[in-house]
Amino acid sequence: MAALALKQELDRFLAKKYEEKILDTQFEQLQRIQEADNPGFVTDMLQLFIDEIEKQILENIDPRKLEELKKIPRVSDLESQTIQKVESYIHRLKGSSVSVGSYQITLACNEFRQASEQNDMAGRQKALTKIVHEFYRVKDVFKKIIELEEKICKLSSAPRQDETSMYFTSSFGNN
Repeated sequence: MAALALKQELDRFLAKKYEEKILDTQFEQLQRIQEADNPGFVTDMLQLFIDEIEKQILENIDPRKLEELKKIPRVSDLESQTIQKVESYIHRLKGSSVSVGSYQITLACNEFRQASEQNDMAGRQKALTKIVHEFYRVKDVFKKIIELEEKICKLSSAPRQDETSMYFTSSFGNN
């Protein structure tokens, strides 16, 4: 009975996050995979997403880095390489965000790409700030989902499998 109440709480929480456009239908696909044959799939994917993205944000897309570059009158090769590294990371981040249904991060990555295509440093800066903001917003959502899923799993006595780390690490990579 308690598991059913938690499942209903999770369903209401998810419905609200879909309505707020924090999550999109790709998240439902993750849930279907979980229900089919792997009860820990969603929580594992979300935790890996959080851990990897947070690490990469700290290493690669601190918006202050681009703010400093904006002050330089002529972009040197080093700054150009830094921008290319960030662009490459944002491309991978977008793919990871799409795979877990993080709608707002995906939109912010698209905004960054558009600013890059226009060579708009201020637009890049704004998009990076939005990416970081949306990541921490979705991180809170994912933590709540993980908490509820783990409680449901524990109450249902379903075994967990740890097969997702290989998938996520290989698709996201550490370049």
